[in-house]
Amino acid sequence: MGNPRTILSKAKVGPLEESPQEEASEPAINELVEKVFTTRNLVHFAHWNTNSFAQHMALGDLYDQIVEDVDNIVETYQGEFGLLKGLETDSACLEGDIIARIKGDSDWIKANRTAISNGSSTIQNLLDSLTNTYNRTLYKLNNLH
Repeated sequence: MGNPRTILSKAKVGPLEESPQEEASEPAINELVEKVFTTRNLVHFAHWNTNSFAQHMALGDLYDQIVEDVDNIVETYQGEFGLLKGLETDSACLEGDIIARIKGDSDWIKANRTAISNGSSTIQNLLDSLTNTYNRTLYKLNNLH
């Protein structure tokens, strides 16, 4: 299983309002948004390129749900700490197995949970929901054919 090649170009979104409280975790929350939207696009490409109906459905569910999950996280974060600034997205090319990308994102979220949430238990719970979405998809991709 190879990791998909990513980061061909970046498109800036901003500038947005600053908040002194957000500085500690802003890079982590921004990186989360960037990862999720890059993965969402790669998952959609894989969704179109599979010959398996089970994979097609699991990937379709994932690209819909992770956008909803990250939207909840970002809106909650902004409600607690202020608007994000300097968001970017990667243009990406799908090469190899999407499962490694999904697993990598899930592992990264778990490892960076505290930094992303800026210590907020509410945001940590929403991150758990996002991780759940990734892990449910991994179950489906690895076990349902």
